[in-house]
Amino acid sequence: MKKSLLSSLLMTLLCVTTAWAQFSPTDGARYALQETTTGLFLDIQTKGINEPNANGTTNNISLNVKPVIIFFEKGTNWKLKNINGEYVCTGSRNWNATVGTGNTQEFIIEGSSINELTIAKESGAYISMDNPVSGQPLYNNGKTGLKFKLIEYSNLPNQFTYTLKSETGTYMKYTTVSGSVVSYQAEPTFFYLKPSAGQFYIEDKNNADKFVGSTHSWNATTDFSMWTMLQHDEEGFAQIARAADNSKRLGSDQNTNAGTGIFTNVGDGCKKWLVEGSINYTTAGTLKSGKYHFTSDRLPYVGLCNRIRFTLTESAAYYKNGKKRMSFDSFELKNAKGNKVELTAINFEGNYNKSYASMLDGNNNTYCCGDWNATADGDDWFEITLDEDLGGAFSFSFVTENSTMNAKVFRIDFTYEKVEKEYTVNIIGAPYNAEVLYKGNRIENGTILTINEINADHFEGNDIEGYTWNVVIDEANKTVTITYTAIQAEENPKAVVDLVNRIGGEGTAEKFRFVLDPSMNSRKEVFVIGSENNKILIKGTTTSALTTGLGWYLQNIAKINIAWNSLNEKTVSGEAYADLGNLPLPAQETHVTDAKYRYYLNTCTFGYSMTSWTWKRWQQEIDWMALHGINMPLQLVGLEEVWRSFLTTKDAQGNSKYGYDETAAKAFVAGPAFIAWWAMNNLEGWGGTAAGTKSGGTWEGAGGVQDDAWYVRQKRLAKQITDRQRELGMQPVLPGWSGMVPTNFAKKSGYATRSNGGNWAGDFVRPLLLNVSNANYAEIAADYYACLKEVMGESQYYSMDPFHEGGGAGTMEDYEAMYAAMETAKPGSQWVIQQWQWSKTQKYSLTAVPAGRLIVLDLFSDGSPAFDGYNGYAPQEAVFCAIPNFGGRSGLMGRLNNLTDNYFKFKGKYSSIKGIGAAPEAIEQTPVTYDLLFQLPWMNGTKPDVAEWIKNYATARYGADNTVVQEAWELLRQGPLNYGADGIQGPVEDVWAARPNLNANKASSWGKTLNDAKGTYTKERQQMLINATYKLLSQKNALALNDIYESNYNYDIVEFGGAVMADYAYYLLLSIRDAKNAAGNGFNNDATYTARKNAFLALIGDVDTFKGTNLNFRLGKWTQEARDAAGEVDGATTATPDWYEYNNARTIVSTWSSPNTNLNDYSYRSWQGLMKDLYLPRWEYYFNNGCNGGEYGYFEWNWAHGMTHKVGNTGVSSTQLVKGEQGHTDSYTRAPEGNTVDEANKILAKYIIPVKMADGTYYYAYRHLANDLTGVINIPIKESFDLTEYFGDLDGATISGDFIESGATMSNATIKAGTADGIYTATITLKDATVLKFSVTINPFTLDPDKLYVIKSTANDEYCRGKYVYTLYEPTTRSRGNYTGTHDHNHLVFDDIADIPQFPQAVFQFENTNVLGKYKMKNLHTGLYVKSFSGTHMGTKVEAANVMIAPIADGQLTLKIGDNNPMHAQQDYGVIVQWQAEANNASTWTIDEVTEVSQVCHYVTISQAGYSTLFLNYPVAVPEGVTAYTANEIIDDKWLNMQEITNGIIPSNTAVVLRGKEGKYGFVLANEPRTIVEDIFTGTLYKQTIKKESGKYYVLANVDTTPDDGVDNKEVAFYNAVNNENENEFTNAANKAYLHIPEATKSLFYGFRFPDGETTGIYGIESEENKAEGIYDLQGRKLNEISQPGIYIINGKKEFVR
Repeated sequence: MKKSLLSSLLMTLLCVTTAWAQFSPTDGARYALQETTTGLFLDIQTKGINEPNANGTTNNISLNVKPVIIFFEKGTNWKLKNINGEYVCTGSRNWNATVGTGNTQEFIIEGSSINELTIAKESGAYISMDNPVSGQPLYNNGKTGLKFKLIEYSNLPNQFTYTLKSETGTYMKYTTVSGSVVSYQAEPTFFYLKPSAGQFYIEDKNNADKFVGSTHSWNATTDFSMWTMLQHDEEGFAQIARAADNSKRLGSDQNTNAGTGIFTNVGDGCKKWLVEGSINYTTAGTLKSGKYHFTSDRLPYVGLCNRIRFTLTESAAYYKNGKKRMSFDSFELKNAKGNKVELTAINFEGNYNKSYASMLDGNNNTYCCGDWNATADGDDWFEITLDEDLGGAFSFSFVTENSTMNAKVFRIDFTYEKVEKEYTVNIIGAPYNAEVLYKGNRIENGTILTINEINADHFEGNDIEGYTWNVVIDEANKTVTITYTAIQAEENPKAVVDLVNRIGGEGTAEKFRFVLDPSMNSRKEVFVIGSENNKILIKGTTTSALTTGLGWYLQNIAKINIAWNSLNEKTVSGEAYADLGNLPLPAQETHVTDAKYRYYLNTCTFGYSMTSWTWKRWQQEIDWMALHGINMPLQLVGLEEVWRSFLTTKDAQGNSKYGYDETAAKAFVAGPAFIAWWAMNNLEGWGGTAAGTKSGGTWEGAGGVQDDAWYVRQKRLAKQITDRQRELGMQPVLPGWSGMVPTNFAKKSGYATRSNGGNWAGDFVRPLLLNVSNANYAEIAADYYACLKEVMGESQYYSMDPFHEGGGAGTMEDYEAMYAAMETAKPGSQWVIQQWQWSKTQKYSLTAVPAGRLIVLDLFSDGSPAFDGYNGYAPQEAVFCAIPNFGGRSGLMGRLNNLTDNYFKFKGKYSSIKGIGAAPEAIEQTPVTYDLLFQLPWMNGTKPDVAEWIKNYATARYGADNTVVQEAWELLRQGPLNYGADGIQGPVEDVWAARPNLNANKASSWGKTLNDAKGTYTKERQQMLINATYKLLSQKNALALNDIYESNYNYDIVEFGGAVMADYAYYLLLSIRDAKNAAGNGFNNDATYTARKNAFLALIGDVDTFKGTNLNFRLGKWTQEARDAAGEVDGATTATPDWYEYNNARTIVSTWSSPNTNLNDYSYRSWQGLMKDLYLPRWEYYFNNGCNGGEYGYFEWNWAHGMTHKVGNTGVSSTQLVKGEQGHTDSYTRAPEGNTVDEANKILAKYIIPVKMADGTYYYAYRHLANDLTGVINIPIKESFDLTEYFGDLDGATISGDFIESGATMSNATIKAGTADGIYTATITLKDATVLKFSVTINPFTLDPDKLYVIKSTANDEYCRGKYVYTLYEPTTRSRGNYTGTHDHNHLVFDDIADIPQFPQAVFQFENTNVLGKYKMKNLHTGLYVKSFSGTHMGTKVEAANVMIAPIADGQLTLKIGDNNPMHAQQDYGVIVQWQAEANNASTWTIDEVTEVSQVCHYVTISQAGYSTLFLNYPVAVPEGVTAYTANEIIDDKWLNMQEITNGIIPSNTAVVLRGKEGKYGFVLANEPRTIVEDIFTGTLYKQTIKKESGKYYVLANVDTTPDDGVDNKEVAFYNAVNNENENEFTNAANKAYLHIPEATKSLFYGFRFPDGETTGIYGIESEENKAEGIYDLQGRKLNEISQPGIYIINGKKEFVR
């Protein structure tokens, strides 16, 4: 008994002594938490990992293969903070643990030791995940929790030691240079790069807490800082940037020579780094069956890794020479995801004759050790080289040969390098004169290409008439097969002839000759337009190229714009689309596309636009596609029959294979309005003909489409659509197998299914996914594809989006299985997948699918492109897409400039981008966007000037070259069609369509109003829209419209005018709120509130009337289409017109779902009918009830379903509307009512007040609002003034202002006696509560826009007194004050006049604006405008700021922009900044007119060669002794045909060649000549880097063509412009000319042919290309290097080196 008691006491004491103390981390210390079963780390830093069911961003915490820094802060419990200062929070859904700053959560952290901690927000609510994987969301509501090991960052396991190597082989090292503690040196410092998710910090390996920091503005310090690595290049190098500011990089933009300092604020030009790592890793294995087995941890690394060397440093076995020896039965390598890396012999090498077969083949009878007697090599090593990076971490495992071969420690070194492979070229069927090139080098049959990455696009061949050729690359066997095929051109293909006759009417095709000739170009599609025998000739390489050429001809040459508005007007009648009776014969032009894929449509389009199309409308749309060059349209029609047939598939015995009868199968099928979301795995059965269960209740239309006749119609329509698409050269993108199955599939079929992320959009139960583990998965998918083929045929392209909008997390196995099913069904086909808000796992598709077999649609490239996040989606191919509309919602918006810029930008950046596409959720709005988008790939590689393009578009739109119309369209381009990278899922919403409120809230859950979009769709742009609308209306009579042009015009007036009213409604609604708040509880009796409320309600009705004048904006068009489509269902029982209209067409534009879900009004339309019958009653109810909302959901549902309805309904009505009742189907008709132009003028006059401004333009004020116009309208006045000149005759207006004598009227007002000159405020008040507050200036200070001025400092400060402001024309380093800096043409500086290189640099012009005293300030010399007095000062005219000029003291002025401080002369750097002004300080100036024209003189030095060039922004006189020439054409591809300027004046912006004796000449400002000069030269006004586009570029030079023969053979000519560092650009000096030849040419130079016949130039040189590698002179002598300027043959191409 005593012994037992003693033992118990000892055990208790021992436990107390050794028990783990409670969790108590050190404040401010860096920790990581490692999950104990997987080795993954808790990630509280990475954002973008979202709960699948949330339909939005949740930013859940997750697990990561890399460690993540965590700080613990003590409260009641523990807060977890990341390196960016954000915390783990509880999300809006309280089960989400999220990364953010709001609603910070405290956690209970406990466990038996620091090696197995759990984290819970409360008892029973743990951070958890059932099967822990990286990159998936964690939740904080688990009944049990994940267990974590706490690790101090100073003790992180498995840390590599790193070096940072430059591109020239130098390293980062702790050696201080110029104040920065690190620099480039020949030897490295060894660092730890300790990661925290996607960031890392750099720490000295040998000195803890010594870092590379960015705490100084530019010098590197030893403080702690976080860094991130930017995009890697193909060599593995990448820029390192500050984590907090990616624009500031670590390194140098000068050179990386040893001794160069490394700084932390370097810009885009920063040199890159290669990260290389090493670790000594213990590999003590476990002895099993006489062999050692070892599996490593997952080893995270920073940078890229595709080459790993394992060197044995400790072993139980040795060679005879004493070196360590290993021998393995097997070895496996896994990537960051834990997937085994498949290795072949090509991946492996090692010493002692190691081979793949002996080590990596998995054969335990072969071993990898070398000869025991070997003496030459050192310790055993082997190396694995892969084609790609391992993804941020790797692990490995091995089994030894026996117990002796115990490999105990390896040194593991990793790096990244470009891997080259060998491909054998096979050329088949080539005619005798065939020539094949790869990257410009000729190749023959049997050629071996040694290359890092082969690209089929780099093969070129001469196109031989009667032959085509194609390239097939076999990666597995490393072969390239080029096959020539004999073909015969086809005259007038029937499909194209039929298309032309549908467009212009029967017989129209007689005006054309079409030739389909693929041999014109075997690699790219081409069309040629010309004329022959009085016919329009169009030739093309494909049917699609032919139809695109036809569309190009109609739009750009015949000026006939065929758009949806006119097609819709002719759908019912079936008339020809346009009058083609008077077509011009075109000059020849050729267009080659740069887009192999030209994609069209979004799954949603089939719901939001194509819901109820008949075959007539489909036929029109397919013709429209053909004219726009679309060759891969999405096609979903008939999917209903595919699924009915698939689910009812019979087995061999005739039984239902999957357990479905007809009723059960059809219950799964959605109605026509909702097919899109059914196809995307989001819902089932909605919009059907039968009732069904949803939201816990029974709803009309929730039970699927049960009418057999419907499936017959859809199958028939699918065949009509696909047949026509194929006839016109399109490959429809068909809905492939995505694994989707009905929710009851497992119950009926017995096959296992898995969740697909829970409900969609609140209460739609998603279909499930078939589990890939099913043994019959492939067979089930094959059954689906068989049914698909029966309905739609086969295609090259199949669309699958299995995890759309929060669908369940996919796995590699999911993607692999779906691809395998597609490949089995149609070998060689390609998977088309949407990139839309991808989760972490959706990018698995990029590697799960073989390279080139996945086409990624980057859906929102025009607004929020994602290419950079996925390296252009390589190794797959990508399509640049635009989403011009979301939800079909009404509103005007476009991204014309951004669309164009982004397409050419990303095409140039990523070779993986092979196509362009439009993926609108709805169509039939803003047709200009599509017309531009689908022309971009046919621009022969040259980015168009969108302003010029829109000018031509305006002519085609209305059939007349009208200046005012072109001005209107330019305003539209700059205004509502000029959205940028704002990512707004537009258009900006119409507030009247929202559930009533006074805050101008959005109508749809995911939309935006002007509350959110003011930064993009600014008031200035809103004004542009109004101005454009007025301009278009003013030209109605001048345009003499008819046929298609009248249709286009009326449509545009309604679209633009409706948008004007929608913008107005936003401000009117907010003004109602302001009046209500100002009036307090008695607001209902307040006159201002009442006037504005009544105006808002009247506006909705007026817009309804206005929209009703055009068929395209009438609800009746939409509902009648539905009823017409139902008429195509032969023998329908339940698929009736009422079902089609009510359950589908009306439902989708109103409730969408059952009442009161987050989809309500997602697809609102500001259409006639909807405005007055759906939106207006809601607003009337709201205002009648004291601005209190009511129950709207059942009112909306009942209206949609043709039932009796009123706002306040609390349930579904059982009473059907009868004819004559509001909302009955007969209430809505297609036929327009009223005159569009009359109604437009009426509605504008009722709500808009045009105000004439000082410059003669107009500002448009809103009636019923308080308009503060003081910032935009300033009227010059004297003693008495008349305001009607500016505001018109406003009935009942009163005018007030402190400076105005009493009794003033609009037409007669007087200034009070004694009022000083200056700026004052006046107010006009109207009876309808309109207030117009504006500025006046009494006796204003003015500048003449036609005169020239200089700006001189009036400061007392000596450093700037009397000095002039000017801008530079080339980068110039100047020392001023205490600092030295480099500035260029973008900056304003100041100096003494004698120190300014050219006087015109200091000359400015001041252009009037619409506000008195404000000017656009333009520099005469550079032509640039002032956009800011801080940072970058100068910009384009579009960027120009309004500069306010005002007196501050006698003879002193200030210049300021907006509310910023005035322009100021800063002593340091001698540059302009912003600072407060007071009399006589450095912010005061005089502006003096230049009265002596001779002062404005630009000096040019002509060298001994006797030539120079000149390009100026202003006209100048040619001085005596100089002759100036332009060139008007090229002769024989050798000579520039020079034209002398005979009137002695060089016009502005005209590039010329100057000829004269050696000397300095002055070119003095002159009057602009009236004659127009032909000139093919262009030039630069300041030193500029020119990005080369198509063709070649040439600059003037005096070159010795044979530099090594000892004879001076210099000749003056225009030579090929070359930049040895970047072949895609060159630098042109300020005010110098250059020559751009956009067409293909091999000429190395162009000499001069003068008017008297004299020529210059060298013509003994042929232009054929020498194919030799290396550098040669023109005598064929090989050179080691280039020692002086001249013409050389460099790698087979002649180049001029400056």
